[in-house]
Amino acid sequence: MRQILVAVDDSEASQRVGEFVNRFFGELDVSITAVNVGTVPLAWGPYPAAPGVIYPWAYAPVVPPVDPGTGSTLADTARDAAEQTVQSSGVRASDHVIELEGDVADTIRRVAEERDVDLLVVGSTHKGLFERLLSPSVSADLAKSAPRPVLIVH
Repeated sequence: MRQILVAVDDSEASQRVGEFVNRFFGELDVSITAVNVGTVPLAWGPYPAAPGVIYPWAYAPVVPPVDPGTGSTLADTARDAAEQTVQSSGVRASDHVIELEGDVADTIRRVAEERDVDLLVVGSTHKGLFERLLSPSVSADLAKSAPRPVLIVH
């Protein structure tokens, strides 16, 4: 049986990927795994200032606090959001992987190697120059350096 890894996020491109994968691979004897690489928001907080210097706010790489409204940690909330993203992508996957840290392309490559997949399927968005500078293309990165063949859905 062939193994296919489908990367999804909360973009329109993932919706197109879901529709394509279901239509193209739906009747074939393949195992489809959906992967979403989310992030856990870092806590913000005031820090004591050094003498003569004021640092009003800074990122704090600390264990995420418990959200008093839900009783869950920020990591739990991020995992729930990632699960919802996989489900809303529409990919009919037999399995899914949720990763909450790391570079997106690196994490997808790692999961592809761990799962020994035969094909990676990713979506492509149409970013302008400024958007590409702020957020490099995951599909282009994977196309250049993935350990397996990559199918990019436009």
